Amino acid sequence: MKNLLTRLLRQSPALAIAMLALFVALTGTAVATTSALITGAQIKNNSITGADVKNKSLTSQDIKGQLRGPQGLQGLKGDKGDKGDKGDKGDKGDTGDTGDPNKPLKSGESVSGSFSAGGANSSGANGWLGVGITYSRPLTSPIPDANLIDTRGAASVPHCPGIGQADPGYLCLYNNIYYNVDSAYMYSEENYVNGKVGAVIYFPVTGAIPYAGGSYTVTAP
Repeated sequence: MKNLLTRLLRQSPALAIAMLALFVALTGTAVATTSALITGAQIKNNSITGADVKNKSLTSQDIKGQLRGPQGLQGLKGDKGDKGDKGDKGDKGDTGDTGDPNKPLKSGESVSGSFSAGGANSSGANGWLGVGITYSRPLTSPIPDANLIDTRGAASVPHCPGIGQADPGYLCLYNNIYYNVDSAYMYSEENYVNGKVGAVIYFPVTGAIPYAGGSYTVTAP
């Protein structure tokens, strides 16, 4: 560089001065450029791309809260929880109304009861053992005499399917004990007791000390 300047000064002092000024200007700019700090205000928004960032230079702290990865797989089903404590006992309900014993049975409704009859008969024949029954609730009309059935100890007969049952419009006798009596003879009775409908039952006596007893069921027509 020294030899070059000497040769220029010999040939053209003005050109040498101009060259020196250009050199100073260029080197001064380079120094200024390399020492200046570039701030975010000097960078255009959205102008820096991933290609300008050195690989593996960013840490998790640099991007914390900024990026969200894809949704992970659903976790395994948890264990069944423990059974909860038993709840408190509920309040007791109100007592229902007492049924009206004088209210007539509706069609298909039934009532049941018991009967018994007994007595001494020294002759042991040709007598009658009688008993009257009154339905606990009235019927709007008597049961036809033909529909008063003595099952005579059978488990079931037509219209009397079993103890506590009777077809609508029928009275069924279910006898638990028969002793020295024959099958019953029966007829319906209106206003038998307290205006309620019932029936009268007679058992023909066949021997000494007769007895008959059991249950009945009547169903409103």
